Amino acid sequence: MIKNTHEPIIPPEEFELVQNLITSRRRTGKSGYDNIFAGIIKRADCGYAMSARHTNRTKKPEPIQNMAYTCNNYATFGKETSGCTGHSMDAFDVYNTVLADINKQAECAYNDNYINDIIAKTSEIRNKEFNALKKELKQHNSRLGVLDALFAKLYEDNASGKVNDYNYKKLSDKYESEQSALTVRISEITKILNAESDKRLNAELFISEIKKYTHLTTLTAEILNRLITKITVSEKYKDIDGETHQDITIHYKFIGKI
Repeated sequence: MIKNTHEPIIPPEEFELVQNLITSRRRTGKSGYDNIFAGIIKRADCGYAMSARHTNRTKKPEPIQNMAYTCNNYATFGKETSGCTGHSMDAFDVYNTVLADINKQAECAYNDNYINDIIAKTSEIRNKEFNALKKELKQHNSRLGVLDALFAKLYEDNASGKVNDYNYKKLSDKYESEQSALTVRISEITKILNAESDKRLNAELFISEIKKYTHLTTLTAEILNRLITKITVSEKYKDIDGETHQDITIHYKFIGKI
């Protein structure tokens, strides 16, 4: 397979979406629950997928209220073999938390400063450093041009006898050493700037996509696969006051977790 040699019949993002939907194909069983989080929700620590299972509580009217997500590794092999715990979280809580966060991100997307907030949270360098690197890159490229001209002049002077072989070798080694160091630094800066430019572009793509889901009231598998790469659920833990907590982390497409 040789990629990017011609215009694709299907846009790459659409192809990826369909593959994700195929991978996460699910059936609405006797419970009546449509597991839209299939293939997306995972355990935070061990990385195993979590599956929807019936709870052992009194049956409630909505199918989703009777389901909880549990670690597949634990459910298949048990605690002793797998080393995992149930890691259970109610499906209703997952649904409401994700829906609320998508709406929050969509609302924030209309704030002109939000894209800078995303870049700041996902970027390793700040705007000031980014601009400084761009300036440094320009200076180094300019200096390389000067060195090329110096090399050409030095060669001509040596050929004409204006510069003897000893001085030619000494100056040539000096220019070559500087040229080599500049080339390495230019490569380093270029990689950093390209990575940062990608982050800025990804932030713009995320903003553009999340705006489509303003005032969202219902989640579907397609929406989740368009916006999210994965959702991780932590083990339950207690704070210093003895109150129990459990974290849900949403990894959005283009930008990851924010």
